[in-house]
Parts: sequence; structure tokens; C-alpha cells
Amino acid sequence: LPKVGEPLQYNYSYDLLNRIIGMQTIRNLNVVTNNWTPVAVSDFGETVTYDPNGNILHYNRNGNATWAGQSLNMDQMHYNYLAGTNKLDNIKDDVDLAAYTTDIDSQADGNYDYDAIGNLVKDQQSSIDDIKWTVYGKISDIHKTTGTATTIHYTYDGSGNRISKTVNGVLTWYVRDATGNVMSIYTRGDNSVNTGHLTQIETDIYGSSRLGIDESKKDLEEAGATDNGVLFNFQRGEKVYELGNHLGNVLSTIGDVKLPGSSNGNEVVDYTPKVQSAGDYYPFGMQEPGRTFSSAGYRYGFNGKENDNEIYGEGNAYDFGERIQDPRIGRWLSVDPLQAKYPNESPYNFCLNSPIAFKDGDGRDAILITFPDYRIDPEIKIGTWKAPKVGGLGHAGIMIIDNNTGRATYYEYGRYKTTDGTKGLVRKYDVGKIVFGKDGKATEESVNAAMGKISQKSGEGGRIKGAYVISDKFKEMKDYADQKYNESNPGNPQYDANRPPYSLLGNNCGTFAADVVNQDPNVDQPSIYTPTPKNIVSEYVEEGNAEVLYDPTTKKTTIGEGDESDAKKDGNTKSTTNTSTQQSNNSTRNKKATNTKSSLNKSKMKT
Repeated sequence: LPKVGEPLQYNYSYDLLNRIIGMQTIRNLNVVTNNWTPVAVSDFGETVTYDPNGNILHYNRNGNATWAGQSLNMDQMHYNYLAGTNKLDNIKDDVDLAAYTTDIDSQADGNYDYDAIGNLVKDQQSSIDDIKWTVYGKISDIHKTTGTATTIHYTYDGSGNRISKTVNGVLTWYVRDATGNVMSIYTRGDNSVNTGHLTQIETDIYGSSRLGIDESKKDLEEAGATDNGVLFNFQRGEKVYELGNHLGNVLSTIGDVKLPGSSNGNEVVDYTPKVQSAGDYYPFGMQEPGRTFSSAGYRYGFNGKENDNEIYGEGNAYDFGERIQDPRIGRWLSVDPLQAKYPNESPYNFCLNSPIAFKDGDGRDAILITFPDYRIDPEIKIGTWKAPKVGGLGHAGIMIIDNNTGRATYYEYGRYKTTDGTKGLVRKYDVGKIVFGKDGKATEESVNAAMGKISQKSGEGGRIKGAYVISDKFKEMKDYADQKYNESNPGNPQYDANRPPYSLLGNNCGTFAADVVNQDPNVDQPSIYTPTPKNIVSEYVEEGNAEVLYDPTTKKTTIGEGDESDAKKDGNTKSTTNTSTQQSNNSTRNKKATNTKSSLNKSKMKT
């Protein structure tokens, strides 16, 4: 994009633990002929070293010398930690502080301070005097004393989603759907927007994921009376669409206004999009100087996460939902809620220090579910006689948990009739949010609520017996289940009236649930000779997956231990989701496959 300069290629190097240790910039793409003659330059280059725990020790970062004429050296940082801990005490920078204004400069000893469990509570250089945390590990308040004192206050819903932010009296409210996605944003007290009235300032636009934002400002206090008749108003220039990469990084945004182009000045021969913003990122998410353009601030950036610019300045803090990340230093502000499960890794490092290959927060849990007391209607009638329901076979489904949001979705396949009369239909519904505590265990309330809802809605209020399958193939499982849902529900473009029919012995609710799980090739598939729902789930428990039992009389769930080394092929307990060509045997923070127990519980627990 001309707004940020010529196209560049970035090459990355890794150590034996697949941690990023270097980045090199390549230029010389002829945009007219599309010929590439690679020439290496030092701009934006990086080198990184680590201690045995994965804490960054030295971080050298180059700036923009070739195009902006600035100093090549941007950062030569040395990280100093409190003895015997992973807590960062201060950073020393060998580069003159005048070289760049958006980076980290040398800090005094004791610059950072923490509470008893390792959450950051003070950052002297950034004039952060105090950070208060909720009992659930979320930031409640930040007090800053740069120039005019700044107070930031956050509130959350019962699922841990941010629902409001207040900065010096300016309130921002987030309206979310059942899965936690932001649907709309409102503000009050901002005098630059409708003189401070309550105003809807953003409406998120979605396809299968977020596509952009409608930024039309709707004054909700002085909307005025409407005229008689039909009032229709269409206005361009208020929608912004985002273009990203495999990590979800927002690389550029374009408006819904197209700009006419002409080769001779007499007629329009083509159109170009109106670019609203564009930018490149260093590996840990910091914006590259001179490679960032914005005509109006866009809410989302690195990994598609929200910019919390009021904390450290524009683009220097990102809200990942569970934690806040500082991209300048490549660390979280708080410890990993699941740190007890990963004693070999620093609880502050970001994506196992491989942020180009991984993104934080992929879901990775599934529970095969059967209702052992469920009776099946054989649908046999002879005259007025109707065969009674048959017990002993059960009914099955699968619950998939997105550990990025905690949302759980239940899928089931059965002989349900579709609107066009065919039989064999996949149904799905949201069963709430699974909440994980600081110990890595799911809270009793969230597990019991999900199981209770499934029991009532799909299992006639009966018992549940399940198999907890650990997998990092959440996307593959969900995509497969959604594909079958679309194929069997009329009205979807993928609807297939000629799909394989339901079969009690070969294509039933149990085989569907098993097919969803088997989208992970590392899951050890049992040999199933009698494919009834009850038997299929029992076989997966026999393979080493933890047994899940729900008792509707007590409304309690019991989860066994399981043995993941037995449940995975060849004992492979380190599954990964790799989002680039760089391969790794490590897993991201939310990929609990490194644990040989169910990720809902580190050891056997009753919930």
C-alpha cells in the first residue's frame, strides 16, 4: 500500500524450541511487473534471546532508516528479573531515548511491581501508580498520573466478558451476543460525539467472523420525531471493512466508498477502495514506525484484538479477553490462569514466544455425550398398534468448547424430519460458557449448568455419560459439525437433499459424534463393532479419555482422570495448531494437550 510504503517480505528464524529469535526484512518487489528481486535490508530487523524459562533476556529491534531517515537502532533492551521469579523488574535500553518515541526506554530499578499472585500493579515509567484486579484475574481499575490524572475503570459480565470501560468520566458500553462477540458499542460523556449524549458509535459487521464496523453515530437522546410515511436513509462512508492475515492481524481497513480512477482524465475506467488505515507489526505486535497509517482510529489491531490505547498509548496494549498484552516487550501484564499446568514455561510469555506461528486462544475441548436411559421410538405401527420405545441403546451428541471464549455448543444428529420431509437432521444450540478458574479447573456452576441444559433439552432430563476428549482441533471439529448442520437443514446454500440417510446401525447420532471427534487425526479411534450410541462413548472412555458423569437428581457432574497418552495415537500428547509454515511440537497457552489429565480438571474432581 502506498500509504505505508513499498511491499516488504519478512523472514523469521527460530531456535530448537521453535521460539522466534530473529526477523529480517526483504525488499525490491516491482509492483508493475510483479517481479521479485529480493534484497535484504536492516530496517525492522530483530534478534531475541531467552532464559531457560522462556523469559526474554535481550531484545534488539531496528527501526525505519531506509525510508524515514531515522536511526536504524530502535531498541537494545536487557530484561532484568526479580531473583528466583519470572517477574520483570526493569528493562535497560542501550539506545538513546530520543531515537524513537513509541518504544520502551531505559527504566529505573524496580520499575515494575506485582501483587502476591504475580499480577502487575505498578509501572513507574508509564506513570501507572496502581492497578487493581478482580478475584477472577481481570483488571478493575488503573490509576495514572501523567499530566492530568487518568482513572480507567472496567466492569465484566458473569462470563468474564468486558461490558463497560470508563476513562475520566467517558463511559463505553459493550453489547455482546450469547457467545461473547461484540455486537454494538455505546458511549456517553464524550463531548466530541453528539455533545456527550448517549450514542451508539459502532455496530460490528459479521460473516463467519468479524468483517468490519459500521461507525455511524446514532444519538439516542435527541433522535427527534419521525415523519409520517416511510423514512429511508442510506449513507455511504460509515462502514469500515478489515483485511487481515492468518493471525487475525488487521493489516488494513477500507471504507464502503469507492474512488473513481481515470487514465486520460476524461472518463472513469476503474475504481479503487478508500483506504482508512494500514500497518505492519513486529512479531509480538508492536506497530512498525513509518509503516502505520490511520485517517481515523480503528478499534482492533494485532490478532484482531481491541486496542486499549489509554493504558500505554496507541497500539501498545491489546485486550485478549483473559489478559492484557504489552507488544513492546512481548509479555502479558498478568500470569497465565493455567500456569500450574505448565511449570516449564514462564506464565508471562506470549504464545510460547512463537507469535508468527501461533495465536493465543484456540479452543480445544470436546465431550462425547450419551444419554444411557434414553429410549428410542422404533416408529413401527401395525394398524392401531404402535411399538413401544426401546431402551438400552441411548442417544448421543457432542459438546465442543471454545477455550478462547469459553462458549460451549452442543450438536446432535437424529431422525428428525426436515421442512422438506426428509429425515436425518443435525441440530445445535448454545449451552452457555465454561468458566475456568485460576487453578485451570472449570467452575462447578458452569459445568453443571451446561450439562443440566443438555440433559433437559436433549436427554429427557436423564443421566449423562460422556468421554472427555482432549484435542487442539477445535476449528476442524466445529467446521465439520457445522458442515453437516448446513447439509441437513433446508435453506442453507450447502443443503443436500441426497445426503446419506439416517441409519440406526451405520449412520446414527453416535457415529456422527464420533466423526466430529475424529477430525483430529491424533485421537486414537477405537474399534467399534456395535455402533450404538452407548457403546461408542464407552469405547472412547476405554481408550483413555476421561469419563464424564452427570446426575440429574443432584445436578452434579463427576469427571474422571483419564490417560491422554493412551487416548492419543503413538502417545502423542503435544498437539499443535500451526498458523504458518513454521512447524512446532509446542502448544499455545490455551492448548492443554501437554497435560495428561482432562483439561477441565488437573486431577480427579467432583463439580
